Amino acid sequence: MSDNIISLRKKLGLSQERFARLLSVSISTVVRAEKSGRIPCGREKTIANLSKVVKKLEKAGEPEEIAYWLTKPNPDLRGYQPIDLIRSGYATEELLNHIDNWS
Repeated sequence: MSDNIISLRKKLGLSQERFARLLSVSISTVVRAEKSGRIPCGREKTIANLSKVVKKLEKAGEPEEIAYWLTKPNPDLRGYQPIDLIRSGYATEELLNHIDNWS
């Protein structure tokens, strides 16, 4: 499981600190998760959904572009940041459909 977290973080080209901010957890939580292989409590769905989104986006851009896109308000998503939709767990399918429509 830690390989998944490390792999996802590296696919996004993020440091542990920036990945922690993206997930809204502390850096120590990311470090522990990478060492122990356990996804931070309450973040299982977020990690799974983020993985789905990143997998779709890998074809469309560089890691830095993907990380940037995830954190910027998007007018096509009613002004929400894509990462907020992923963290909410409610609009991931809408986000994936949005990606399909423009990729």
